[in-house]
Amino acid sequence: MKLNYKVNIDGEFVFRHIYGSRNSDKREACFSFFIENVSQTIDHVFDLSIMGFSDTTFSEMRGHVVVARFDTTKDVYELADIIQDTKMIRFEYETIVPLDLKGPFSHAFFQIFVENDKKMSMKEEITTLQNNREVHCQDVGDLENSIAVIGMKHVGSTMVFNMIRIAYKLLGKTVNQGTLTHKQEKFDVFVTKSHAVETFLTDCPDKIPIKRFVSIVRDVRDSSISSFFRFHFQQSVNNKKNVRKELLKYGLNIFLHSMHENIMLYERSLVVNPYVFYYEKYKADPLTETQRLLEDLGVPIPDDDFIAQVVDQVENYVHNENLPIDLKDYTLTAKDRTLDTLLTRDHNTSKGEMQKWKSFFPSEHLELILEEPLIYNFFLEHGYPLRPDTTA
Repeated sequence: MKLNYKVNIDGEFVFRHIYGSRNSDKREACFSFFIENVSQTIDHVFDLSIMGFSDTTFSEMRGHVVVARFDTTKDVYELADIIQDTKMIRFEYETIVPLDLKGPFSHAFFQIFVENDKKMSMKEEITTLQNNREVHCQDVGDLENSIAVIGMKHVGSTMVFNMIRIAYKLLGKTVNQGTLTHKQEKFDVFVTKSHAVETFLTDCPDKIPIKRFVSIVRDVRDSSISSFFRFHFQQSVNNKKNVRKELLKYGLNIFLHSMHENIMLYERSLVVNPYVFYYEKYKADPLTETQRLLEDLGVPIPDDDFIAQVVDQVENYVHNENLPIDLKDYTLTAKDRTLDTLLTRDHNTSKGEMQKWKSFFPSEHLELILEEPLIYNFFLEHGYPLRPDTTA
């Protein structure tokens, strides 16, 4: 899907940063931009003009907006919440979207998706099946706990999911691992995973209400590298390719898009007040961080050896047995859709390595990454080093 856009600004607005990115496939295009307000007195309504749908028409536009206020508060909106629907105008090659940020703002980050109505790919069908987990035969009042791992991609979310279910299995509990069907045995605990928190906010009587959420945080530079190796480089089948050449081929923008997407997923996850699990803290002290997580989730800890047993099983868990190399090799069966293991051999891209970004990105790229306000502010907020020779 070819996509160009511009932000339409009238004379009352002064912005410091306007930039964008594009990520396209057969069905969807994504663009994002950051606006910093250098005046505390200007209005909060302006027009976004999307230009250039030259090869297809879009059937849906959606997105999320993180808005920071001058009083340091922060709001996260669905795009639908801030569009003035009655004033939206759609032409053949231009769509004018009037936006209302609901009050003076210091800066805002937009991530907007447009879709056409073409048939879903196999990969998208798998994702949809994983996200639409419905139950029809379990009395939710009988459950001891229901937990969802949400938020960022390529940050160890499957590891944390495994950690929780392993802990309950060591306690002798029957765990449903997010693969609900019409006919199944009763279970004590429900543990599931989805990157989009919206999966659990939909009011549906057939879905199990989640009692506790976990959102994982990791340095987005490292997570973007994992995303690259899994979905673009595909290291399992391309081990003879030159990484530097491929990095030059794809360019920095693909990594920036991954970083932006993950930060947005994290910001959105905060609406359910999750336990925030830091990947780097776990790797530095797995026993302490595992105990903190399980205590917060209300998982019983029967003795002093229990945490060590959980960590041992998590760290020595067999990830790659009997798994297809890539999603394209998947057969859509109930067994394949279980989250007992990772989805593919490329799912675990770095085997727990941290600070990959220090040796992966050239120094020029690292400086360009720091010029992205959303990413720079994320590093400051979570205490990640800005450069290889700094600690924070």
